[in-house]
Amino acid sequence: MAEIEHHGAGRRGLRTLAGLALAGVLAAAAPAHADTDTDTDTDTGRLADLLASVPADIDLWEGGEVTYCDLSIFVPTTPHQLGRLATLPQNVYAAGVATEFADDRLREVAGLPWSALTGLLSFGRVPEEGRVFILDAAAMAGADPGGALDAAGFARADPDTGPVYWVLADGEAAFELNTVFRPNPLLPDIPVAIRVAPLEDRIATARTWPVMEAMLDVHSGTAPALGDHPAVVAALAALEGQGEVVQALFATASYTPEEMADLLLESDTASAARPAMVAEFAGDGELRRPYELMLLADLTLEPLGDAGALVLVYGDGADAQRAAADLDRLWADGVIPGTDHALAGPAYNGRDIAVLQEGDRHVVRMVLPSPLLTGLEWPMFRHLMTLYMRAQLPIMVAAPRSEP
Repeated sequence: MAEIEHHGAGRRGLRTLAGLALAGVLAAAAPAHADTDTDTDTDTGRLADLLASVPADIDLWEGGEVTYCDLSIFVPTTPHQLGRLATLPQNVYAAGVATEFADDRLREVAGLPWSALTGLLSFGRVPEEGRVFILDAAAMAGADPGGALDAAGFARADPDTGPVYWVLADGEAAFELNTVFRPNPLLPDIPVAIRVAPLEDRIATARTWPVMEAMLDVHSGTAPALGDHPAVVAALAALEGQGEVVQALFATASYTPEEMADLLLESDTASAARPAMVAEFAGDGELRRPYELMLLADLTLEPLGDAGALVLVYGDGADAQRAAADLDRLWADGVIPGTDHALAGPAYNGRDIAVLQEGDRHVVRMVLPSPLLTGLEWPMFRHLMTLYMRAQLPIMVAAPRSEP
């Protein structure tokens, strides 16, 4: 892994970003991004392009997550869009609110307009967190986010891939720098260590030097990208032709079936539903191995969207077939096993379940219609995200049980 030369805490008389005189073009800051063969006009093109910037060995495979948000279609100031939006990081949204999502106001404080940020992918758990923003070239004309950071007193390192602007040592915080950090979507919402690398058509950020160095290794083509992993390739291939991906979450089963059963029984002893849930998936007494990768996706052909998708990647075709049958049964029953919690309400009628093969991976794809936000009903992607965050969705699909 390349090591970036940097010294001290990266604080050079830091001062507020407000009122900076901006100049320069981002394209002059770094060499071209490595070729990826990615067609950004496909349904998964922008997402696939961002995954090509993420290191292959991130903690996704140890129970971590990767989230994606297509920033080009959202107007977060409208109620429908706010109800739909589930993957935008809090600091990015807070910066948007503070600047009213106005191009000129963000340009004043961060050196680039809102319209330049067209996609965002986040990975890793704090502090080993990284993000990649993909940029619109036309909107970046005359923009200089690196120059804004430099003028604010950020230190600068100069690896072969181009400048990296940084402040504070790994793990360090300095709350007196609040006015420097906000409102800038490229920076955390609290003044902690951050590294920012403008990379022609994207911007990479990381909380630590090892993560930034790993991202730059991928960018330079000297390390593998997450987007090339066979399970990720298979998951994205399953979504082609289903509509444009505008939000997504990748996650893995972080426990073996036996560990999951123990966790369920121990995590909520007050709930009688937990043992029943475990028994539901034990079937013949043997819990099956978890899926390799889960992808939740928000799909659209129009700006307000019309579908949510659940994609599961397995190494064994028989496991994928069983998972598809059990998902169909579970959605038909309409409740989480062992509980009276609804999987889907009346507004979520209809489902299309298919089992596909991509290379040596077997993929279950379930696409569900997603109504617009009305009353207390959420679009399907947010409904799936809610089940996932409540630890109910992984339970449903990690160890599917076949009917006797």
